[in-house]
Amino acid sequence: MPKLTWTIETTAGTVAKDGPTISDANVARFVDWLYEFHPPLDAAGNPLNRTVAREAQAFRNWADEQWLQTKKTVLQWERQAAAEAAAEAVEDVA
Repeated sequence: MPKLTWTIETTAGTVAKDGPTISDANVARFVDWLYEFHPPLDAAGNPLNRTVAREAQAFRNWADEQWLQTKKTVLQWERQAAAEAAAEAVEDVA
């Protein structure tokens, strides 16, 4: 059975964590879901016929979307923290 290993690299070091064991049926379901919602598209925006390489592209599309959402969330947190710091600075002056 496949096992996902997540590796996180930072300036402080690298950490690898094994995910739970995933059955072949659940892997197939995940790939089906990926291809349903994140398929590679042709120039007209239509999903391309499914191949192993295009399934891999569907995964990359999903991962890119996850990263963009994470980046958006982090930027939102940074703006919120800056706004709170600015509000506190105004209160300190008043």
